[in-house]
Amino acid sequence: MSTAPRFSRVLRGMRGATARTRYLNYLQGLAEQGEGIGTKGNRPDSIKLYLDPFALPLGTAVKIQSSALVPSWNLFSSLSEVSSRVTATLGTNTPIKMSTYRPARVVRRQQSSQTGVAATSKLTGLKYLKYNTESASIPFGKKGSTDTMVDAFNDIATQAKGSSTNLKFTLVEEKV
Repeated sequence: MSTAPRFSRVLRGMRGATARTRYLNYLQGLAEQGEGIGTKGNRPDSIKLYLDPFALPLGTAVKIQSSALVPSWNLFSSLSEVSSRVTATLGTNTPIKMSTYRPARVVRRQQSSQTGVAATSKLTGLKYLKYNTESASIPFGKKGSTDTMVDAFNDIATQAKGSSTNLKFTLVEEKV
């Protein structure tokens, strides 16, 4: 099953001829910098993290090296379900970094309000509702030989959510 490219409905004219024309004009001017580039400040520092992958059998005392942004790590690191599956300290383990491997990640999204603010797309000129959402994500691995990716995600999400009603969690699956 293949997915349609982003904005394919706009390109096919299903959102109106004006939206299609504006989108094509946008694509032609991609070499120009858009508004707001460089106005948000520097990217936060990242931290090296170490974990046991779900799908790759590693020897004892070997960990996969990954990373997360420091603010994301600070948000999750105090949770026992996270600290048992990923760590910032290597100890006596040997780290390996695999260029094609992507660890499982938990993504946390928090909306500051349930009401959207009307905004206009710079690409198509169409109106949409923009929600103020902040996100954070960290990689995680297994803590035992029988631990599954979905169970680990559910454990982390349940502990991180607590009694909050405005948090949403998404699993990004491991890619080997």
